Amino acid sequence: MKRFCLTALAAALLLAGITGCGEKEKAVKESETTGLLVEQFEKSDIARSSEVRLFEGEALFEHINGGAEVYHLYGFIEVATAYYKRGETEVLADIYRFDNADNAYGLYTTLRPENPSTHRLGVEGFSTSSTIVFVKGEYVVKITGYDESEETAGVMNPLAKHFDRLLTGSTDRPEMFSKFPTEFSVPRSDKIIAESFLGLRGANHVYSQKYAIDNDTLTLFLAADDAHKTLETIAAQLREGRERFAVSADLPFSADQSLTSAHDLKTGVVDSYYGKIVVGPKDGFLAGVINMSDSEKCKKHVIDWLNSLP
Repeated sequence: MKRFCLTALAAALLLAGITGCGEKEKAVKESETTGLLVEQFEKSDIARSSEVRLFEGEALFEHINGGAEVYHLYGFIEVATAYYKRGETEVLADIYRFDNADNAYGLYTTLRPENPSTHRLGVEGFSTSSTIVFVKGEYVVKITGYDESEETAGVMNPLAKHFDRLLTGSTDRPEMFSKFPTEFSVPRSDKIIAESFLGLRGANHVYSQKYAIDNDTLTLFLAADDAHKTLETIAAQLREGRERFAVSADLPFSADQSLTSAHDLKTGVVDSYYGKIVVGPKDGFLAGVINMSDSEKCKKHVIDWLNSLP
């Protein structure tokens, strides 16, 4: 009788375990992101070697060591993660989903190193000695290897291509970047700053692009100006404790007498870290220049850009 009871108990526990696993699997499959971590890709010998895990919202800190707050600034929703294997070589695949494509691209620009080794994946991708990262639509994909061997690269590269084909998001950069000139632009220097651009309160969701013109490097930046509130907030902060300088060019900012304080800023300020900064209103946008130069070519570049807006 005792043996029968133990056997019955073991069977009950096994059944409960199976039921529990089924419920967990069902919950995972309901996520938009976890379904992308397929068990096997068509015509590939790379297969998933672990269960899929999902981290949503504030639970992100359980998956990454530090830096979760940056992801949240860009509208992080969830990340699905699993291991993939070919032979004895295993890598980790993470698929992060954000609330829109602009925020996904913005987060990607915070991960991208200077002068990256690029990949033609999604909108854009790059690799380091142990990772491949790319962005497509509202997703950022990160594949991590554990050594720099040819075997690991032989899993990471095709796996990244598999995910690129699987994702259906846009391969275009955010539309705001179409408002920037392409001439003299520094490749892969575009950024979206989610919060406190130049360390200024209220300077959120700012798009920027670097330019190299002869011996000068300057940065153009642009943001939607909500009823002039953004510009007025930034103008007040920039005036505090900074030297002013005269811009030797007639920059075509929008005329608006309600922005007298902001118009004063068209003389520019000198920041000890960023250099000369000019900012002003332009037809519903906040437009500005970092490291403004007196060279005629630079001034013409800025003037032509402002005239092209919106």
